[in-house]
Amino acid sequence: MNEAKQDANLALRLHRWNAQLCETLYVPSQMVEIGFRNHLHRVMSNRFSVCWPLLFNSSALRALPVGARDQVRKAAQKINGKPHTIDGIVANLTFGFWCRMLDDDYDSVLWRQGIHHSFPLLPPDMDRAGLRKHMMAIRDFRNRVAHHEPVFSKGPQRHFGMMIQAIAWMSPEAHDYIKLQAGDFYKVHAARPY
Repeated sequence: MNEAKQDANLALRLHRWNAQLCETLYVPSQMVEIGFRNHLHRVMSNRFSVCWPLLFNSSALRALPVGARDQVRKAAQKINGKPHTIDGIVANLTFGFWCRMLDDDYDSVLWRQGIHHSFPLLPPDMDRAGLRKHMMAIRDFRNRVAHHEPVFSKGPQRHFGMMIQAIAWMSPEAHDYIKLQAGDFYKVHAARPY
């Protein structure tokens, strides 16, 4: 009601507009999360083994921090009554898990050759910490969208731009596709009720 200045009718229109705005953010946020997850899955596969998610109970992943190994095990446990598959475990790992792969704890484990070895499309001046900050900001905003929070006052244009940029760093093809969809976001964003 604060944004609506105690006007119940405006509050309802803002709520509806916020829902429409969030709807335009679902596809880009999914593309970022899935693209980032798949990109880091390749990094992990190159470092450990293509079947690294299935090794959650072995010593093969001992180079990972204990918390990460625990999260892989928990992701596998979520697959109730079905055989553990690489894709199933990878899909059950959270966006936060993947973002934490950019923490300092992983420098010697995953990033010895530098972040640009695995993310060649990053700007030359961006380092691992910069990519982590970027991805964590997207993750936090995406969580607000997913939990139906009011995002219209949380910099949606800036976060949308961050999503588009992250997609470009991972896949020029996906970036070209999502740019075609960007008009939906800008059209809805411009339609704020007053």
